[in-house]
Amino acid sequence: MPKAIENFSCSLCARTCEVAFVLFSALTCVASAAQSLSGPDVILILDQGAAYASKYSSQSVLAVVDREGFVLGVRNVGATAPTQGVIASAVSRAGTAAFLS
Repeated sequence: MPKAIENFSCSLCARTCEVAFVLFSALTCVASAAQSLSGPDVILILDQGAAYASKYSSQSVLAVVDREGFVLGVRNVGATAPTQGVIASAVSRAGTAAFLS
């Protein structure tokens, strides 16, 4: 895990940044092979992100978007239901990662 993420004092910020980092990495790998993501690609990204998040941040919300920012999938890793704000934050960060990649 990058040092910048480890040093966050706010657990929600750290959790969201970790998820954004995972999704950025996954989108970069998958998007370089093809211009669009298929359903199985989205499921694979969410599964890999959930596996990572369960080790480091068990209350994460994962979001996958395409290059235009359309939501392709969202997954809650935690046991409790996330608020709309947490979901919106995950989608926003995934969109930023996709746009900047």
